[in-house]
Amino acid sequence: MDNLAPSSGAASERGQDPPAEQQLKSEVESAKKEAAKLKRGASEQATASFESAKANIKEAAQEAAGYGQDVVNEQKNRLAEIVHEYCQATKAASEKLHQEGHVALASRADEVASRLDRASTYLREKKLSEIYYDAEHFTRRRPEIVFGMMFATGLVAARFLKASDRGVARSRASNVASERDLSKPLAPASSTPRPQ
Repeated sequence: MDNLAPSSGAASERGQDPPAEQQLKSEVESAKKEAAKLKRGASEQATASFESAKANIKEAAQEAAGYGQDVVNEQKNRLAEIVHEYCQATKAASEKLHQEGHVALASRADEVASRLDRASTYLREKKLSEIYYDAEHFTRRRPEIVFGMMFATGLVAARFLKASDRGVARSRASNVASERDLSKPLAPASSTPRPQ
């Protein structure tokens, strides 16, 4: 009960001093307004920082994508040049076959050279997205050819791996044999001549 008396006394004191209560309320209100201003300012700064970071990330992603496109286009152009070199070699072989009188082989070589030339031109002129679309369209149209090529590539890769594995095994076997020879102790050299 003693606790109630001072609080009721404080209430009566507040009631007696309305200007101090008004001043306190106005200070609380101004503090609330200032806090709201700070909150809006912090929110605006956070939004601006977020937008700036978002723009920087987007710009970095675009630069990376552009760099990736440049690298892929460079590789595409290199492939086109390699195909063109094969085309030139095939044309030279065709001309030599024509000179030697091998007409059937020369006509086949001409056909191969023509196809290589078209492939080289196609690679140079088409964008990567167009090549991707054409490859996807061809795969949908003729899946048996694509799977056949994949199967043949798998067979060639298996033969290559099998052959390289044999070479590694031979190399290891010769290394083991040479290590055995080196691990044998050398016979001590004797100063006495051997009887014959």
